[in-house]
Amino acid sequence: PKIEAIQDETVIIRCKVSGHPKPEITFLKDKKDVATLDDKARFHIEHDDKTDEVRLIISNVKEEDHGKYTIRAKNPAETIEEHTNLVVTAPLAVVDKLQDTDVISGQNLTLTCRCQGIPKPTIQWYQNDIEIKSTTKQKIESKPDGTQILTVNRVDLTDGGQFKIVATNPQGTVTSTCNVDVLMKPKIDGKVQDVQTVIDEPAELNVKLSGLPKPKIEWFKNGQPLIIDNKPVQPKLKSDLQPTLNVTKNEPIVLTIQADGKPKPQVNWFKGNEEIPVDQPGIKMVEENDNTYKLIIDKATEKDQGEYSAIVQNPGGQIKTKKTNVTVT
Repeated sequence: PKIEAIQDETVIIRCKVSGHPKPEITFLKDKKDVATLDDKARFHIEHDDKTDEVRLIISNVKEEDHGKYTIRAKNPAETIEEHTNLVVTAPLAVVDKLQDTDVISGQNLTLTCRCQGIPKPTIQWYQNDIEIKSTTKQKIESKPDGTQILTVNRVDLTDGGQFKIVATNPQGTVTSTCNVDVLMKPKIDGKVQDVQTVIDEPAELNVKLSGLPKPKIEWFKNGQPLIIDNKPVQPKLKSDLQPTLNVTKNEPIVLTIQADGKPKPQVNWFKGNEEIPVDQPGIKMVEENDNTYKLIIDKATEKDQGEYSAIVQNPGGQIKTKKTNVTVT
């Protein structure tokens, strides 16, 4: 027979024993008298003379209590024994969960958590849903107290993502997950090149940077911090619409403007007082790298004749283009 007990609870092993003279009762665990065990205070024997029932009460059951138990009844006439096996289980759980972690590229990553359960669970680690096996780069350890350790040596950007630990035993499966972000120290690739420019013309200094997360940038002039004006700049037209445009029927209508602004402005096109939808069939609104904005009507028809204009806007303000009158012949 088998008796199951849950860790930290109380279990009772019962047996009815009779005889004359009244037999002497001894409980053994794995052939050792429970009265001699190091933890004997948790073991208590009760006799019920009315029912002849003998009970071994084990309080605060521990994993090491599992094993074979024997009740031995002895009197001058005979010695008899009965046996049972005690199986100790514990709820499967992750008691110390994985924590989100940042690690600098090139350093070592260590993830720890503690899983408990009886029977002892099997452990699997995953990165982005791909199982991790122990290698020279990735080392998996399990400690006697249930602590699980994953070490990744000299991490790089491929070592980031979601990590998961899965603990499984006959009671089921439990998991814990965390996110690992790999950080890169700021790095300046190359040097800022000397620049010559004309007075009142813009000068542009370029430098290539890397780092995760994106580094905060500071510029210095002659050793002093350079104050960067990040206020929005109202758009300014560099090239406006022409007053009139004549187009042959079935040829494309192309309206073009150039506009600067900070941040880069948005352009809305109008025919008369009605805004032209961006998803209207046969019409494209194009934005090119040199701050050129175009309204293109693929095939001109008589209904496309009319007055066209645009509004150029950003957080700094807005401006209106001149109106152009389009005729189709």
